[in-house]
Amino acid sequence: MHKSTLLSVAILSGVAGNTLGQELSSSLYSTGDEFFADPFADEMLTEGVVPAPGMQTDDRTLSPAIAATSFMAVTAPEPRTFAVNDLITIIVREDTQTTFSSSLETEKASEWTGEIAEFPRFNLNDLLDLTIVPNTFPNGTVKVDVSADSNFEGEGDYENTQSMTARIQATIIDVKPNGNVVLEARKTIRSDDEQYTLVATGICRVDDITVDNTVLSTEIADLFIDKQHEGHLKKAADKGLLTEIMDFIFPW
Repeated sequence: MHKSTLLSVAILSGVAGNTLGQELSSSLYSTGDEFFADPFADEMLTEGVVPAPGMQTDDRTLSPAIAATSFMAVTAPEPRTFAVNDLITIIVREDTQTTFSSSLETEKASEWTGEIAEFPRFNLNDLLDLTIVPNTFPNGTVKVDVSADSNFEGEGDYENTQSMTARIQATIIDVKPNGNVVLEARKTIRSDDEQYTLVATGICRVDDITVDNTVLSTEIADLFIDKQHEGHLKKAADKGLLTEIMDFIFPW
């Protein structure tokens, strides 16, 4: 009776183990020859689909199995496709700092010594006769002795710090074959006699465009920003005519 009981327990344990194995086989982990699917696999790359120009590529697409079973899984937004004339907001955050330091010291010494042994004599009668008569130098030959010495020492320091923060709406004017988009933005604000104009152009990847339709200026290639200001404030900061003339005469 005791042996029969042990055999029954062993059989029940085997059945329970089988049942437990079957339950685990339906989980997200690998069992037997099955492999655990990458929860962040790119479905487009798996299916061999090439994204169209201007279409974002999601390299971390959430696995449908995790999305269906997890209460904390957040489904990524669907990739967007951008076309010409779409609007993108450029967030300009540029900080530049330039520092130069130079030192120069030169020294030059020169000396020339010469003697004029023969030289034509310039006489009016000789010129009228179209003849050239050599000069006899009755007082001795002409000698030349020249020497020069120059020294220069200079130092220069240059430091420039600029910061710019702005938001400007840009238009897509072209979509490249590789998916990059060309942006162009222009913003003009006029108040009375004051006018402020900001122009920005560049190229960016569509994957760098965020879900709120913005892109940082630091992620734009071939970035060009032109800021212009016209009005009384600009004229007040400019140099006067007399100052310009004095700076031209005395540039140092």
